[in-house]
Amino acid sequence: MTKSIRLHQLIPVALSIFLLGACTERKDNIHHLQSSFHAIIVKNMDASMSWYNKALSFELLDSTHVPSRGLIQANLENETGRLELIELASVNNSIDSCNSNSNLEPGFFKVGFMVHNIDSLMNHFDQAGIDIKGNIVTDPISLNRMIVIKDPDGNRLQFFEINSVQQ
Repeated sequence: MTKSIRLHQLIPVALSIFLLGACTERKDNIHHLQSSFHAIIVKNMDASMSWYNKALSFELLDSTHVPSRGLIQANLENETGRLELIELASVNNSIDSCNSNSNLEPGFFKVGFMVHNIDSLMNHFDQAGIDIKGNIVTDPISLNRMIVIKDPDGNRLQFFEINSVQQ
């Protein structure tokens, strides 16, 4: 009997592999660790690549398609970083339950990005026709301005305004 792979089971493994590779160079340099990419599981590779290009200017670097493993993987890049999109045939049925607010499970909750001007980002989303179902909010404790949006698969993306975070 085969078991469907759950989203929350795959992401910690990918992060562990990334961190292991990042930490092998110098153990005493762990406090200088920088995020070099994010990996996101998606339902439809073409739709997701199009959305991330339109919303955040990510361009395709390369991709891999392994039908025997039910895997499509794409590496994207924009001027500030890299993004890996992964489509797994065995995960598609599990993604909806993992992205629901009512079914939060241990694991990753969102991907965060720092931006210089959140108002400019919102104007870009508006001009690009990106459907935003949230508003810019200011945290009453930290006074940081931010917004959380969802990609076509319901993955949460949070944008923090750098100026408000650094004050």
